[in-house]
Amino acid sequence: MTAPPTQPGLADRLKEVVVSVRGDLDISRHNFRAGPGYVIRDPITFASHRFDPEDYLVINAIRGQGTLGEIFEQLVGLDILDAEDVESFYEFVLDLHQRNLLSLPINNADTLYQRYEQRKRAESIGRVMGIFFMKIPVCNPNQLLGRTLPLFGWLFTLPGFLLWCALVTVAGAVVVSRSGDLSSPVLAMLDGNNVFLLVASLIGLKVVHEFGHAFACRAFGGYVPEMGVFLVLFTPLAYVDATDSWGFNKTHQRAIVTLGGVYFESIVGAIAVFVWALTEPSTVNTVAYQVMILSTVTTALFNLNPLLRYDAYYLVSDLAGVPNLRKRCQEAVADFFKRTCFGLKENIDGDPIQPNLALVGFGLAQMGYRGVVMITISTVLVLKFGSVGILLAIVLNGITIVRGLYGIGKYVISSPEVAAVRFRAISLTAGAVVIALSGIGMIPIPHEIDSKGVISFQQVSSIRAPESGTIIELPDEVGSTLSQGELLIALENHDIKSRLESLQADAQTSQNKVRLASLESPAEAIIELYKSEQVLQQYNQLNEQSQALTINATADGRVLDLLIDQEGAFVNRGDPILIYGSGEIEGVIHVRALDFQSATLEVGDELICRSPSHPNQDIVGVVTRIGPVATKDVEPRILQAMPQGLVPMNSATGTVIDSFVEIDLSIRRIDADLIGSELKAKIPAHNITIARFLERRIKRFLNRVKQSASN
Repeated sequence: MTAPPTQPGLADRLKEVVVSVRGDLDISRHNFRAGPGYVIRDPITFASHRFDPEDYLVINAIRGQGTLGEIFEQLVGLDILDAEDVESFYEFVLDLHQRNLLSLPINNADTLYQRYEQRKRAESIGRVMGIFFMKIPVCNPNQLLGRTLPLFGWLFTLPGFLLWCALVTVAGAVVVSRSGDLSSPVLAMLDGNNVFLLVASLIGLKVVHEFGHAFACRAFGGYVPEMGVFLVLFTPLAYVDATDSWGFNKTHQRAIVTLGGVYFESIVGAIAVFVWALTEPSTVNTVAYQVMILSTVTTALFNLNPLLRYDAYYLVSDLAGVPNLRKRCQEAVADFFKRTCFGLKENIDGDPIQPNLALVGFGLAQMGYRGVVMITISTVLVLKFGSVGILLAIVLNGITIVRGLYGIGKYVISSPEVAAVRFRAISLTAGAVVIALSGIGMIPIPHEIDSKGVISFQQVSSIRAPESGTIIELPDEVGSTLSQGELLIALENHDIKSRLESLQADAQTSQNKVRLASLESPAEAIIELYKSEQVLQQYNQLNEQSQALTINATADGRVLDLLIDQEGAFVNRGDPILIYGSGEIEGVIHVRALDFQSATLEVGDELICRSPSHPNQDIVGVVTRIGPVATKDVEPRILQAMPQGLVPMNSATGTVIDSFVEIDLSIRRIDADLIGSELKAKIPAHNITIARFLERRIKRFLNRVKQSASN
């Protein structure tokens, strides 16, 4: 039986190809911490690439004066390469082609088409991922930066740095002295309109950050070709291309450009500290506080975190002299698992597999932190976009996981490197994938249940007109407080008034007739007395109707709404005039029963709430009752404060769409001014696993889809 034909190697496919390095590239030599290196800059794309001296010797040999096979033989003859490096040589050539550093003739159509197909597949995946991370170029800021450089260039001098040190030190002292005032506003940063101010502050701060990189690059003679918008989870952030700084000879100049964004952010953050400390609660104070927090928290979590490919990552890569640090770490982690899990001692080229433990550790830390970031992004998507966010999170994580699993699966199934241990590699990989996916699903995450409600009175009643009439007296305004017995509404009915006056005269006349009849005849007196009592009875009944036109408060309370706010208006019997609340102040919160299953809240517990209308005020409520929402009709106390209701209702059937739990809170009297305000609270709950969290969200989404279909 004949063996199947083997796929020709790169050497067989490319040895007759003639290529050359592009002649328009800018090449410069630099002394890095790890030794000399060469930076090649593309004047068309403005991309910069760094190579070791050994790689540069190979690049220098590719001049289009012979085939790749001939060039490789020349390099072997000069002892620059060994004969065993043949595959590595051609892989390096393809890497140069991927970076668009080579000019290839048209007769290499097969190789070019293969590279084109690979690039198209990568672009297809990139377009899907680009939904979450879109890069939109806007302008070339180089001329603007050059004209305005005198205004900011001095910040990158020694006097500018010393002034920055003094500014940050004083701002730090202010923060320490006001440390007790820092925690409370943090809870309100995402309440109400504050979230819009927060987004605007973040966008503005990141624009300042990118200008920091740009001005630093121009200050040392670099070229800044592009500035634009980077959409991260549909949130616009600025970006700038300062890669020309990679060609700077001096390490400290490259480091300053790398940290220029953080440098500018810290200046704005320090100024924000002084504005926050010197202003009273207001929009300006809120924005200053947000800028102060964002310039420290986001900088520490992202820009100064070397585990993410932001400023600190490039700084560590430059100072350590390890270009493409992330790729090198990934290769080291792969080699580590090849050796420890699969037992491989040599790679396919026969070179020993000896991973650098420092790179392995850094690579594992990067992978772990990337997982945390993915979980965080998924959580943000779910919280920001609800059910749609679930789908976006599934797509985002699914693409990342599938790509990783595809690469690993392809390696263990088809790579010649694991041919001798393929069964072991496949078994271990499959088991690890199952365990990893199960483990991820079982990871507990902190869980709080977002809920909303309203503040109202225990008794809320609609005061209606007892008889038709004209309103002659009303409370001054909504929110007016009244004591028990105090006048609430006064009406006037001219018909009742005139009839009452007529009956009063008739009563007086009948009494006179009784007295006269009693002098003449007892029998006649009895008849007149009977008539007089009938008139008096009619008078008393009508007098009661007249007195009912004056309505007094039955208990201490507050006017919640004036349905008719104009004196002199005519109302018919039964027309609602105003809404009056009395009794104890309470909060009413509704939570989906499915979400409430993991809650730890009990009767008697305190619950801290907030209101978008008073974001800086803690509203403390004590739980008095926890029970299901069982009624179809929306209660007046809730309907008044939130006309649309707290519970989604099916307009066709009048029933609730989902099962809900009602939580009643006893609210302090000092919060009485918040009657009618919306409440937001985070209900404490047991930690929930990722799998359970996704299950609940998916069930909720399916329930909504089902309900929409039924409507």
